[in-house]
Amino acid sequence: QHCYGTGALEDVAFEGALDDLVGMYPLLGGRIHVSRKGFELRFTGRERPAVVFWDVGDADIGDYVMSGNSALPVGQVCALHVYRSGEKFRVTFLLHHAIADADAALAYLHDLWSLYTGRTRAVNGISGLMGAHPIPASSETLLRARGYTESASRRLMDLRPAYRGPERIWTAFRPRRAQRARIHLSVEQTDRLIEVGRTHGVTLNGLVSAALVLAEREISGKSELSVAVSSFVNLRSRIDPPVAPTEGTNVLGIAETILEVGRGSDALDLARHVMADIREGLRTTRIHQTAFVRGDIRRALALARRYFLLVPMGGWVPTFTAIQITNWGRVSDFVTPDGVDINDFRCGVELHAVSAFIATRGVAMVEGRIYFITSYNGRLSIDFTKLVTGKNTARRIEQILQSEIEKLIPVKVFD
Repeated sequence: QHCYGTGALEDVAFEGALDDLVGMYPLLGGRIHVSRKGFELRFTGRERPAVVFWDVGDADIGDYVMSGNSALPVGQVCALHVYRSGEKFRVTFLLHHAIADADAALAYLHDLWSLYTGRTRAVNGISGLMGAHPIPASSETLLRARGYTESASRRLMDLRPAYRGPERIWTAFRPRRAQRARIHLSVEQTDRLIEVGRTHGVTLNGLVSAALVLAEREISGKSELSVAVSSFVNLRSRIDPPVAPTEGTNVLGIAETILEVGRGSDALDLARHVMADIREGLRTTRIHQTAFVRGDIRRALALARRYFLLVPMGGWVPTFTAIQITNWGRVSDFVTPDGVDINDFRCGVELHAVSAFIATRGVAMVEGRIYFITSYNGRLSIDFTKLVTGKNTARRIEQILQSEIEKLIPVKVFD
């Protein structure tokens, strides 16, 4: 998570705030180890996350790379990086996805800023602390406690309609570079998009999902395209009793559907399809079932059986069109000291250096992206990263996506 803003930041106060945060949430002080049973989180108390400060140039405040300095050290689940250039700053809070989803991550970040602000205002630099929170439970544990059980035969999305055809393996192995891109609507544009949804009875998430699949069709250059859409669904408020942000690690399900998109497809119809699929998936608990992660292994085996055996061994791999959508919703204002202003917020997923090397040089089976949707200061943002090899650069995708949104809310100027 990245907070961009202006104002003077105090090193000692940030270091103290992070210590306070780990005291409130001992989970953040754990380290991931590999054992015979798999991965486990251990707590020794000897190694605590630290704040790293960098003085950089103005251009570096807005820029962040895919790996290296932006990735967590191996085993660590939490880190805080502060980049400064004069009065400008970027505060980057890193959390391992094994311990936090969007709801949890935002809760930790809001508490971090509150603790920092408290330390800048407290007498003698001492701020009040809350008691330590228990280690959050996994989604499986929380769901089982509420009567949900994993189905023995969970239905997996049939990806065959999204099959793009085979691609030469040496083409898929071409080194790729990461490019980041973003659609950042103005307050007026965001309000207009929300009003379009209200007028036609569709959600903002549905409208953005429709724009994304329409953009995929345009990017492909095909008149008709099947797109596999995976939407992450927050289950915390959809189970009884509900789960607070810091009571669970990743309390998420996935709504999976195939959207058939053509040149004449209507965005509102596509948005309604997305909404209906999510409603049906929640009603039947199909989405809840995806929280039991064992299905990911079955999916990989099913894909290999279903597609690799159909592709000649002579240098071909199957490819698919699939996108993932994670909607963080409206991000509320952060508590900050006087003179410190956070004017922008961005989120995403970073990779360790080894993972990034594999991702940029591995076989590309999926042509698609993970899109992060947020709204901060009344402005909607869509962030994504593109692994670039050819003409479909992140800038081109950004332009096409911008055009699709313009069709929903005709305006003259985009930021």
